[in-house]
Amino acid sequence: MPAITPAFKVIDGFSLCANDTERLDVFFTYLREGEPKLAELRLEQLVLALANSPSQAALFANSVCNEAKKIKLSPAFVQLGIFSKNGLVTDIFRRLYNKVNPPPKRCNDINDLLSYFVGGEDKAWVKAISHKCWFKLYRLLVKSAAPETIRSTGAYIKSELCYSLEMLSIWIAAEELDPELLRIDRRLSEVDSPFIALQRETHQLVNAINNDTLDPKDRAHFWVIIEQCQQQVKRIRARGINQMGFSAHASRMLERLDQTLNRMVLLIQILDFRHPHQKARCVLNLWRQLLISVTERNSVRAIYRKSTRTFAQSVTQNKSNHGEHYIAKTKNDYFKILRGAAAQG
Repeated sequence: MPAITPAFKVIDGFSLCANDTERLDVFFTYLREGEPKLAELRLEQLVLALANSPSQAALFANSVCNEAKKIKLSPAFVQLGIFSKNGLVTDIFRRLYNKVNPPPKRCNDINDLLSYFVGGEDKAWVKAISHKCWFKLYRLLVKSAAPETIRSTGAYIKSELCYSLEMLSIWIAAEELDPELLRIDRRLSEVDSPFIALQRETHQLVNAINNDTLDPKDRAHFWVIIEQCQQQVKRIRARGINQMGFSAHASRMLERLDQTLNRMVLLIQILDFRHPHQKARCVLNLWRQLLISVTERNSVRAIYRKSTRTFAQSVTQNKSNHGEHYIAKTKNDYFKILRGAAAQG
């Protein structure tokens, strides 16, 4: 096993980097070194080394902020960890093709930039680092960066979060017209569903956040609509599993709705929470989700497993409903089943 670079040498190397991207590359390369289960220990050592070198901590913190402001963040917020509108087969072939012939990396694309730092082989160490450890780094970076840099970066991230919220709400409103979902629940086209109401409410909420006029009543109403959407997804899933049956496409659609709603909840929590620790916890939760999603970006197994989860539940339920016909409780029942089997039914 190659020797692991000491943390103090890593931070000294920050000064030798030509730009902010190189510093981030050095950071991720250090976390990747050695056994995955020791990644958290390596990060803790790096945080300690940065805490003992304020100048290098400030250099790295400003690099992180500058890199965040250079690129559009919204594509990561609305794409990573959320199924695309393409079908399962299309996504599988795309991932297989990307493994054979990887597309060129674009440094102005947040998804490509993250995949430049983290790949499929990094999933183990990414999962090994806890939220608590990431929080130590987050707190140090916020403390070390210049106040003006923190203010401008926060304002930019806020605008990207607001844009992402509206984009996600539009996607959810469009999903209710999907033929598979209408087959399972016709009421989606007959009433003003919570999916449409969510889009209207999100637009009003984002305007209030941008104008700093957010009212507690508006906030409470938004959470009520979110809960109604989540309940609607549960009803569609239960109806499909127990009565109407599921296709793999419908299963994928419901998983996509769940993912989109959960992402909206996380984004609004980041925008809404006033307590720094609450906000930091949500930011780091999002950060960890994005990193794990990047490691699974070309994983066929991961997308197949997640896409067919509800479909598998439907098949299991269907089998359990019909399986009772093949249970013999008495000798007469046994011979009845045997005669039916001999007659092929």
